[in-house]
Amino acid sequence: MKMWVKFSQDYVSKGKIEGEETSFKKGNVYEIDEIIAKSLIDLGLSERTDEPKIDNIIEKTRNEYFQGMQDTVEESVIKAFKGIGEGTMTIPAVAVDHELEKMHGFESEAHFSEAVVKAGRETNPVVDERLLQKAPSGQNTLDDAEGGFLIPETISNRILIQNRDAEEIDFFGMAGDKQTTSGNNMRVKRRTETSRKDGFGRHGDMVSYWKGEADQFEKSVITWDEHTLELHKLTALAYVTDEQMEDSFVNMGSQFTTLARQAIFWKRNQAMFTGTGAGMPLGFHNAPATILVLEKSGQANGTILHENIVNMYHAMLPEMRGSAVWYAHDNVIKLLQYVNFNDEATSNAIHPVYLPPGGISNSPYGSLMGRPVVPTEFCPDLGSSGDINFVNFASYSTLVKQGRGAGVSRASSIHVRFLFGETAFRFHYRCDARPLWKGPIEDLNGTTKRSPFVMLEERVS
Repeated sequence: MKMWVKFSQDYVSKGKIEGEETSFKKGNVYEIDEIIAKSLIDLGLSERTDEPKIDNIIEKTRNEYFQGMQDTVEESVIKAFKGIGEGTMTIPAVAVDHELEKMHGFESEAHFSEAVVKAGRETNPVVDERLLQKAPSGQNTLDDAEGGFLIPETISNRILIQNRDAEEIDFFGMAGDKQTTSGNNMRVKRRTETSRKDGFGRHGDMVSYWKGEADQFEKSVITWDEHTLELHKLTALAYVTDEQMEDSFVNMGSQFTTLARQAIFWKRNQAMFTGTGAGMPLGFHNAPATILVLEKSGQANGTILHENIVNMYHAMLPEMRGSAVWYAHDNVIKLLQYVNFNDEATSNAIHPVYLPPGGISNSPYGSLMGRPVVPTEFCPDLGSSGDINFVNFASYSTLVKQGRGAGVSRASSIHVRFLFGETAFRFHYRCDARPLWKGPIEDLNGTTKRSPFVMLEERVS
């Protein structure tokens, strides 16, 4: 058994053979036989201590070395290793960091640290000439033309993200009715409503009447409809060769999982806008409840008019406007900054309709009619139908898998492409989404129909 001790004073141990001596310096740490160590502790020559942490020693050495670079190498290494005994550590291989990117001839930080240790010995120090700062007299790596181009660059083990998926809005998560199922579908009975007028589905056809004393009650017949959600599957598949799995510094399985999740959730978001409902969620662009606001007669191609915005705003139910949001292609939002309305009652006839982000709106988004305007790539370009929308996603219903198979499921197999030396990574996710509304609803007074989903028709001849 051995024990780590730190000497509190210099000590010389004499061996059995004449002239054989072992010197121990004050402050140095050594690992020695436990019985001898306990005797030294009892004599007050040393005290028990923990095994030195190699990482701390190397970090201290490296920091002090660079701090004293202007001093002579001999002085800096002696200062760095003062109090560290020879033979008490093994230099591990450490990853090269940014500070030591240029190692001045050393293959790695481990080799550099080993050279510093040898140079810092109290007896027989060996100073590697690469520790000395010298101006190159011939070919060198400090100048690209004189040799720097011949040195391969260090490759980072990080992969930088160039897209904006991390900041993408989760439209699916905005649904007001979120359902889960352990099976494949969910059928929900719902009340139908097509008009606010009596007898046309308001409150599920439940109607109340004013009656006098002893008057006969009138019955109501409640009508129901079925709202069906069925899980649809989003998939992703990738292959990677055995060589890449073995040789790459990147964890390929982890990278594929991250990318697959991003790709799947991006597709789910897109379906909330343009999904057909066949084998995928039903997007509001294709939903029967969506109101398509017509362009103004004679309106020029690819334009946005104040009248378009007013008509869209008032196609939304009044009680839902406070939480509705404008979603538009970014080219539409750019054009909105030039949209004005005429106020003939004042001498100043032009006033802006759109408030840009910050400033007056005090928001990261601009605003129209007091509601945020959010750019999204899921809207078609300027002039196309649905390039600007006024939507309340709380009127959506979603369904996801619960229990086994919930979330994004991942599986990998070496058998699919075994003869080709490839591993297959497979991912799938199941969900559905549909508007709660069967169709637009007519006002109590008048014939105007309104909906939580409003879009502007195309302005292209």
